[in-house]
Amino acid sequence: ANAVSDIEYGWRLGNNKSVNFDTKVLLSQFDLIQYSQYDEISYINGRNFSILRVDFVLKRHMGYYILQVYIPSSMLVILSWVSFFIHREATADRVNIGVMTFLSLTTLSFDIRNYTAAVPYLTALDWFVIMTHAFLLASLLQFSFVHYFTKFGYGEPLAYYNDSLDCIELSDDNPAGIDYIARPSLYYPHFINTNGKKIPTNEISFLRNVWRYFHRFWFCMSGNTKYKRSIRKRTSQFGVNSRSELDSFARIVFPTGFILFNILYWLYFL
Repeated sequence: ANAVSDIEYGWRLGNNKSVNFDTKVLLSQFDLIQYSQYDEISYINGRNFSILRVDFVLKRHMGYYILQVYIPSSMLVILSWVSFFIHREATADRVNIGVMTFLSLTTLSFDIRNYTAAVPYLTALDWFVIMTHAFLLASLLQFSFVHYFTKFGYGEPLAYYNDSLDCIELSDDNPAGIDYIARPSLYYPHFINTNGKKIPTNEISFLRNVWRYFHRFWFCMSGNTKYKRSIRKRTSQFGVNSRSELDSFARIVFPTGFILFNILYWLYFL
């Protein structure tokens, strides 16, 4: 290479006029937006060099990746929601759905890497794949919580009663030393009005629900085995597990969260 003092390069027809492309030539995955041309002087190793430069700006075709990545990834996430509608006793079925969808998406992400440029930062495609992995992992972890508080056995239920045991009042084997009203997988204490004033029914119901869910969360986080043995003993006489409230909650939260994620994702990147 010769320094500027020896030779200086320039486009024969001027910038943005010397390089042209045949309009019939098309790329399979990209559209050529522009190809700006420059002549500049660059300082390299203590000397100035004359350089001719062309910048190619490409736009990736979205159709290919929507069909090959976005739709299959979204279908795998939707498939993982099927486990929320399967009874908690079907442990193998629910675990298989979660594991197989996660492994399928992992295999798909490896294939994506073979067709995209290796860059040191996260692309929009990478963010979508990462978030779909997160949704699949969350659905698998959701069942682990459901299974942990399965009250009776681990086989197929003998019968099914919707919201069974909802109104059974219990008194033996109290796990926390206070009087509990039991539903299939939850406890909350009776509220006592010490001031002799009447409390509105809706307020009592709200306070009971808050207190009940607080206790359930605490028992879950602390791994209270006495609590788990207690609820199993109380339901063993029926031989069934009630519908998991966590499953009912997940049927709404997971689809809603995925829809919101897609709205924010496409608004931001488009």
